[in-house]
Amino acid sequence: MGKNEITDFDKYVSERYTTTIAKRFGTIAKLFNQYMCDNGLKAEAVTEQDIKDFISSKEKLRMTEYLMCSAIKCYGEYLGLNNIIGVDVDTGKDVKVLTRSDIDNMLDRHDVTYRQKLLVKLSYTYLFKKSDIINLKFSDIDFDMRTIRRGDLILDIDDEFEIMYKDYYKDLMEDIARWQETRRKKSRPELKYSNHVFRTANSIKLSISTIEQDLLRLGTNVKVLRDSGKVDLLKNGHTVAEVLELAGTDNYDAVIKLYKHVL
Repeated sequence: MGKNEITDFDKYVSERYTTTIAKRFGTIAKLFNQYMCDNGLKAEAVTEQDIKDFISSKEKLRMTEYLMCSAIKCYGEYLGLNNIIGVDVDTGKDVKVLTRSDIDNMLDRHDVTYRQKLLVKLSYTYLFKKSDIINLKFSDIDFDMRTIRRGDLILDIDDEFEIMYKDYYKDLMEDIARWQETRRKKSRPELKYSNHVFRTANSIKLSISTIEQDLLRLGTNVKVLRDSGKVDLLKNGHTVAEVLELAGTDNYDAVIKLYKHVL
């Protein structure tokens, strides 16, 4: 990849992702391009094993495998290739949005925290906006009724969410107990922790930027997850009107485009 092409790729990713993720993608793509040159590989003939070998050789980058694969997929799309990570093996078509299996694989990773798993689950399955996630309170979740209430909208809880949430809640309560004990030992005023499900280490309600950073560590963002959720809903027989209501959006054109994608 020449100098002009590097600049073009930087522009390509910056138009599609936040500044942080674009820089990471750009760095990984350049390293991957150099790796191919050093090993005499052609982009259109790269195998899954080649990509795994590249990732193993770059462990010092301290980036997750998912993030690096996402960057290589993006690089492949930029080059106009179909067989560089991200091809649907059943149809042979480019995967333009995350699939349910992508999400499942992401959640199975050992280096993903319970909080990050819950953020992904809420964003993808329940189509939550960032503001919904930030404002989610313990009282909004009713395991007896198996529902999550967001304003007038009532969402059903599935078994996977319940298990994930309770594991996260257990860890959270232990962290809070340790934090309070530390405060007492230091003879400082004890702070009351908030009623919000997601919070910072000091028990302050999370900001949108904090949530975005959590999701960026997984190589994706809330918008991509929500759009993927719409596609998944449409595949399961929901109407556009139902998806609009669930997603809390009036952007009919955007959902129609996704609808056409799955027809």
